[in-house]
Amino acid sequence: MLFPPPFFCSGRTLPLSVPRRFLADFIHFASKMPLVGIARRMDLGALLAARKAAAPAPNWTLLFAKAFARVAVERPELRRSYLGFPWPHLFECNESVASIAIEREYDGERMVMFAVFRNPHETPLAQLARELNDFRTKPIDEVPALRRTIRITKLPRLVRRALWRHALYQSGRLRAQNFGTFGISSIAPAGAVTVGMASLVTNTLSLGPFDEAGRLDVRLDFDHRVYDGMAAAEALQHLEIVLRTEILAELRDSTGN
Repeated sequence: MLFPPPFFCSGRTLPLSVPRRFLADFIHFASKMPLVGIARRMDLGALLAARKAAAPAPNWTLLFAKAFARVAVERPELRRSYLGFPWPHLFECNESVASIAIEREYDGERMVMFAVFRNPHETPLAQLARELNDFRTKPIDEVPALRRTIRITKLPRLVRRALWRHALYQSGRLRAQNFGTFGISSIAPAGAVTVGMASLVTNTLSLGPFDEAGRLDVRLDFDHRVYDGMAAAEALQHLEIVLRTEILAELRDSTGN
């Protein structure tokens, strides 16, 4: 060795756990997505106050899921995905499917998993909250989507990645069913916002923390093969309007205010 190290570093080799194996597969395929990110500062002071008055207060990701799905009704590009097989084309889903990142414990280790909601804009907030709570608290074996994730992740690498490729690239319908048409991730409770997004879907929202005036930064990472920056900017503008009108009205109605 030309330049020998000044000390010898000892250690041990660890096999990938199920949580690490799932994230390795996720990042492997997410790295192939040509994402572009834009952000908009939204003034949601009235919605923030209405949420505080609700008991229990609905999860912010659910409010954004309802609003984004509602926007996608009028903007079909938000329900499209790029597929390269058997030739390059776009698949437009007739429905919106939200994929919300959650954290579970598996075998003594934290594991990022995904809760999937079909047409959240058509589902009452209370029902969405119950379903999200089931994803977060029920035993994993009792939640079919989570149980399937664990089962596939335990398969040999070649087999499970073949299944990932089939679900992601062979069928737009399977892609929407398994991974959603849009995703939402938020680490705002820890006072942070995601900057470099890894995603498997055309659209992924990440939410920042609120400031004292009730404003927050909302970032949209999108597949530039599907639509362009101006459409993304207009979608965020439309999203803020829906949050400040339709979602605010539903939240006030649910609390009787």
